Amino acid sequence: MNQLEIKRCSKCILPETYPGIRFNKEGVCNLCLSFEKSWGKWISSERFRLNSKKKIEKIFSLSKRKKREYDCLIPLSGGKDSLYVLYLCKRLYRLNILSITGDNGFLSPMAKENIELAIRKLKVDHVFLKNIPYLKALFRHFLLKTGNFCVPCNLCGLITIFRFAVDRDIPLVIMGLSRRTDPVLPDGANPWYFKNVIKDGFPFQQICLSLYGPMAVIKLLSDLILHGIRIINLPDYLEWDEEKISMILQRDLGVRMGEEHFDCIAHQVADYLAQKRYGFGYKTIKYSLLIRNGFMSRDEALKRIMVEETGKLPSIDDFLKVLGITIEDFHTAEKEAASMDFKKYYKGILNQAAVAYRKIFFQRRLF
Repeated sequence: MNQLEIKRCSKCILPETYPGIRFNKEGVCNLCLSFEKSWGKWISSERFRLNSKKKIEKIFSLSKRKKREYDCLIPLSGGKDSLYVLYLCKRLYRLNILSITGDNGFLSPMAKENIELAIRKLKVDHVFLKNIPYLKALFRHFLLKTGNFCVPCNLCGLITIFRFAVDRDIPLVIMGLSRRTDPVLPDGANPWYFKNVIKDGFPFQQICLSLYGPMAVIKLLSDLILHGIRIINLPDYLEWDEEKISMILQRDLGVRMGEEHFDCIAHQVADYLAQKRYGFGYKTIKYSLLIRNGFMSRDEALKRIMVEETGKLPSIDDFLKVLGITIEDFHTAEKEAASMDFKKYYKGILNQAAVAYRKIFFQRRLF
């Protein structure tokens, strides 16, 4: 379909091909309306933002009072958001930090350099996690089955980091992620979706379900509550102007900045496959968020998207090498992405979730 012929939200630029999108009489999409309900006061009211800032300061103060080995754990990808979280928590809030990086095999050289530079300049402790169990095998499986290999990275990476916080008894996990600022594709890190995909022929499904499946997630959430560990998305509490953030980080830390998700060498491949699957990519979602936050006009976003989301295949040699697959395998995945039924692996998710929660509740009553 021609980009100019696609019906889009009259406020942002999300197209009619976005799964589950609906438009009101004025042509405004349900995602814009939901965003306004969640973040409208935050954006329009300086007093509201000030109260939000006071809330995060109180949370940090309470964490310090616990007198544990570390006040917080900060996942560090080497991109601008995680680097800025590290910068603020050290320079502004004076937290005792343990930073952590999970190497999924796609960490870019620039990201690695940024991480090394930041932890040295800010003088924070850092742990580099390698060989996350079965991750590359999961990437290959999800790629070939769905045309989207990002789900295992998002789900397994977060579970590994949160489990690390539980094991080290660290009271806060502070992240640079936020629904207000981060572009997320519709098929996100849902543990029941994950379960349904790996049950479709994945050879290590039982052990991966025990590590990353729905029951593992529920157990992890229970442990987080039991240990009093809180997960904070810092952009939810503070102003998050990405242009200013990049300037601050380059000036004060000497790190390098690239395009969106420059920390991942597979991002352009993921974006290409998303365009095959939905007819749009990450930039359409990102620019829609920038519009809602008041950082970009709709006209500018449309002009950019017509030039930047062309559906051209990027260089994939490094991607193929990391996953150990052939170009023929990739073209198979490409076809799967183009024909993917979005609801295929979501079938029965609500029922599976209800059964899992009943099982956990029953076990707690027994013990």
